[in-house]
Formats: sequence, C-alpha cells, structure tokens
Amino acid sequence: MFYIRHLPVAFVAGLLCSAAAYAQEPAQSGTQPAQVATPPPSPPPRKEWRPGPPVTEGGLPVTDDLAIFFHIRDEGMALMAAQKFTPHDELLRQLNAAPDHAGLNITAAPLSTTPCAGLYEACKPGVLVVAGIDRKGRISPAGGIVLTADGVAVTNYHVAEGENATLVAMTSDRRVVGVKSILAASKLYDVAIIQLDGKGFTPLPLTSGAPVGTDIFALSHPGEHFYYLSRGIIARRAMSIHTPSEQGVPMLEITADYGRGSSGCPILDAAGQVVGMVKETMSLYYTEEHGNQQNLQMVFKDCVTAEEILKVATTGDEPAEKK
Repeated sequence: MFYIRHLPVAFVAGLLCSAAAYAQEPAQSGTQPAQVATPPPSPPPRKEWRPGPPVTEGGLPVTDDLAIFFHIRDEGMALMAAQKFTPHDELLRQLNAAPDHAGLNITAAPLSTTPCAGLYEACKPGVLVVAGIDRKGRISPAGGIVLTADGVAVTNYHVAEGENATLVAMTSDRRVVGVKSILAASKLYDVAIIQLDGKGFTPLPLTSGAPVGTDIFALSHPGEHFYYLSRGIIARRAMSIHTPSEQGVPMLEITADYGRGSSGCPILDAAGQVVGMVKETMSLYYTEEHGNQQNLQMVFKDCVTAEEILKVATTGDEPAEKK
C-alpha cells in the first residue's frame, strides 16, 4: 500500500537543465608529439521555461502541464520572496495542534440523479493544485477541494505534513495563493481543513450517502497530468485495513483511475457533487513472497468519504443533510 503522495519531477528535468556534451579528440599514435589535454568545456547554462500563449484546438482549451507546473513554481517563489507565505514549520505546528473539527457551517447537499451539464468545466474551478514548495523552487503537486468562497479548502493530512518550505494552492484559472493556516485535522481520516489566503473562490458541494454502484468521476492530477478526468463507479464501502492496535475507518473503493499526485482531489457524482476524496492505492499481486512482487492483478483505489470530510469540517458529528 502507498499513499498517492508527492510527485517526482524527473520528467521535466531535461527542460530545466541541458545535458553536458563534451567533444572527444581522436586518439594520438605513431611519432606525433604528445598533445596537452584540455579540460572539457563547461556545461551550457540552465534553460529557463518560457510559457507560450494558451493552446486551443477545435475551439477547445488544451491543458499545458508544463505551463501549469512552472507557473506554480514561479508564483510560489514570488510569494516566498515577498514574505507572503506561512512557513511550513508553523503549518506543521498548527497541523499537530489542530482540533479534530473546524465548526464550519457546511451541510450535505441532497443526493441528485440529475447529471451536471458540462461536468468537467463546471467542477474545475473548485479543484485545487496544492503544492509543497522548497526554497530552491522544487515543487510537489497534489490536490485539494474548495469548500467555501472565502478560501476554506480540504486536502489530505499527509499532503499537509510533507517536507517543504511552505504550501501554495492554485485554482484552475491559475490563481496561486498561499496556504495561510490549518483549521482542523484528522490523521485517522487523513483529512486537513486549510485556510487559503484570499477570497472569491468557487466551492464544490459535498453530499453524503452515495450508494455502491453510483457513477463517479475522479478529477485529479496523476503524474503531473493536471485536471485529468476519469470515470468509474463506487465499487464498495468498506473499512480501511487495520490491526487490533490500529483503528480502521470507513472508506470508498472506486474504479475510476488516479495515480500519484492525486491526493486531495475530488471524487464527484454525475451531479458534480463531492462524494469522496482521493487517499491511497493498494496493488494486488498474484505472487508476493519475500518482498518480491510479480503478476499485478488489480489496483484498489481507496478514498476518504464525504461523510468524513464533513465531520472534520463541521462539528465532528454525522453530517446533516440539507433539505
């Protein structure tokens, strides 16, 4: 089992730094005088990313993953340079001391069978890229969900506790803000309620009680493929794997695809309401002996339930349904 945690950035490394190329002189032989070896030339200077204009095709927008990645990096570094950020040590202190519920006035929307027209574009504004960033500009993107217009959002506990200089969040229209504070947290549920810096955000509604078999969509950022929509169903509601000394909690298992970098992203029903949040995966191998795993059969997709998000965001009680 592994959490869908932070992303490596190896696939963009070639765009950040050119490979060093050295000329090789032909071998000397015979009676020719010996040549004095010359040091190889210095590597060429690092190439900086320069974004181009927005891309469209057939009148439709095209997601530019590199442009998003470097936009988060550049804007995050600018926030740090301007001292408009909360140091991660302070965020960690708040995370460890945070209450287990935030006391927000959020209620569960009633389940709906009415499909959301244009679900992808309608829900994107409420989906965040939550990224840890260090002082060298290295970022670790994950996800988050906007809960209120004044900047309260939710992500995973394990996203908030990652090793970084600070946390920033980007909306789908590429507005980058700092994560200002931690309002509430539950390590058991893997939920952190965060306060973003600013206002005017677009929240997504949460709903409770989605049954097994419900059509769902994961809108996530797997492998730095930002705002990737996949479709599936709720395969079951089950207890998380636990031991006699570790408490298990209810979770959603879904069939929609997601991968690393998707932590904190929403699981949506056809009406565009949040029924869960990406948490982790667990791979099932036919042969698994002495740490040797062979013949991958299935990957289970385990998610935080909307009910657990509502508990941590509100009073800690079972969610009340909006009438």
